[in-house]
Amino acid sequence: MRKKMNIKYSIKYFLERSDGIGSKKIKPSKMIHSYSTKSRYLEVIHKFVDFCLYENINRIDRITTETLRDYFETLENYSVKTLKVHLSALKKYFSVLERQDLIKTIEDLRPGVVSQGRERTQIQGFVNPEKVINAVKGEEFKAIATIQLTTGARIGDIKKISVDEKENKVIISRSKGGRTREIKLNKEEIEKVKEALEKIDFSNWKELRIQYYSELKKAVQKAGEVYTGAHAFRANFAQNRYNLYLNMGFSEKEAVKAVSHDLGHNRLDISKYYILRG
Repeated sequence: MRKKMNIKYSIKYFLERSDGIGSKKIKPSKMIHSYSTKSRYLEVIHKFVDFCLYENINRIDRITTETLRDYFETLENYSVKTLKVHLSALKKYFSVLERQDLIKTIEDLRPGVVSQGRERTQIQGFVNPEKVINAVKGEEFKAIATIQLTTGARIGDIKKISVDEKENKVIISRSKGGRTREIKLNKEEIEKVKEALEKIDFSNWKELRIQYYSELKKAVQKAGEVYTGAHAFRANFAQNRYNLYLNMGFSEKEAVKAVSHDLGHNRLDISKYYILRG
């Protein structure tokens, strides 16, 4: 492998050297030996390459452990099955590119990545999200859950939150898709988010984030709820905001549009999905 290989070219390089890819299963290979697997793996690799380019990483030798950590953070709320496909595809990819160090990284990250995945059950809000939060052990984990419910933040966004007390809003910088979003809250909610942020040690965020999923699952079970992922708090947030806007006199259409803005979604149908699941 050329150490300074362009990351766009790496996809073609991968295909040319993946003997067996796309061939029928009657011709097994040590690499990839079915059309369906080829399609899934290429989709993952294209997604990873797009992520690298977005992060201004244009050469294979510039991909680091942190690159992989950050990439897997963007896969929040994926199913366990899909996350396993991403892990397998990237291991094959880096095997061809002779990046054994990154293969080792993927193996090390695997338990944490899989633990953040949701089961096949569709995302739905908790019946009693406050009860779930009360059941969470550890002040930092409880703080993370509180922020999610109050702001609708994705896990990866929590470390990007700042509070504007003067304007009574939270600002999430460079959220999913690179957009910065602002959410107006009341003074009580602003104070709640501010206090929660102060309880989190962001210097240990990578490990804390992984542990959070495990602690949340335990809390959900203790509270007698169904675990469908940390995104359940976003569904609760969406429903709460939707009801708030209706009470303010918004029409249903206007309320959905406002919730879509709060969630950082471009498509109203996705926001409707969250509202219905709240």
